[in-house]
Amino acid sequence: MFCTKCGKDLPEGSKFCTSCGSEVKGASTPVEGALPTASPTAGIYPTVLTAARSKKSRWPLIAGSGLALLLVLAIVLVLALVVFKGEKTLSKKDYRLKAINIQDATIDSLKNLEKGLSDLDKTNSSLSTLSDTHSLLVELSQDLNKATVQLEDGASQLESLKPPSEAKSLNQDLVTFHRENGEKLNGFKSSITYSENLTQALASVDFSKFQDEINKASGNVQQLIEVLTKQKSLIGNLVGKLNAITPPEDWKKTHQDFIALWEEMEKIYGELIAALQTMDLARAEKAESQASALQSRSNDILEIYNNGFKDIQNQVKAIIQKAESLRNQIDALR
Repeated sequence: MFCTKCGKDLPEGSKFCTSCGSEVKGASTPVEGALPTASPTAGIYPTVLTAARSKKSRWPLIAGSGLALLLVLAIVLVLALVVFKGEKTLSKKDYRLKAINIQDATIDSLKNLEKGLSDLDKTNSSLSTLSDTHSLLVELSQDLNKATVQLEDGASQLESLKPPSEAKSLNQDLVTFHRENGEKLNGFKSSITYSENLTQALASVDFSKFQDEINKASGNVQQLIEVLTKQKSLIGNLVGKLNAITPPEDWKKTHQDFIALWEEMEKIYGELIAALQTMDLARAEKAESQASALQSRSNDILEIYNNGFKDIQNQVKAIIQKAESLRNQIDALR
């Protein structure tokens, strides 16, 4: 408590001021400049101010949240407009033009592939034409890749179209056609790649040159032995190359038969060389006869490969017929 006259700090319950002697009638607030020991409102003002500040600080957060919500709504609206625009149904005329362009490109690529298969079918299935056959197979592989890509791209383009109601079923048939036949052509790739590797290995041995060298050495036994020894070595190398090739599942047995044939041919050349070295003419004639039989078997196996490509060619022709039938259906949309 304080003195009301001089402001002296007095013990609680004092009746007279010990400084000025004035009578103390009750507690009073301190005079200006005096420091009270406690205040009944201590802790209230800070709480009120804190609450006020907290309330004020929420306004930017609320405003920011509102702007973010508006931004999200704007983005959703723009996306909805884009999707709606992209989903616009095409007229019959526009759909017909787009679908025909896709189908014509597909038919052209398939016809190029069929031409390559036809050119391959015209080649002579003999060892003397292997180099030409290999070149045709390389071109055929390129045509196959182009046709496969066209079918896959065509399916994607057709799926992106929004056909009119009259063409919905036809468009789905077109997509299915492109998808299924794209997969079918992919299945042909392993056969063509295998044939490329096979003919490349066989072309490394010049069989026509073999025969010329034998004819030239026919009057000289020693020279003939040298020619046959070189040929035997080349055939051994060929067997190694054939063993390094992985055939597709359908041609595994034929491939193994082909390897066995050349392994047998290598042995016969060894027999022929041994017979000439000992001048055993009967043995030499027998070996020569066996070599001729193997030559015939070799041509038979090559014919099996040719028949495999004829089957692929027939399948491609059937695909083209279906493609042209679908093209006519598109053209009928008028």
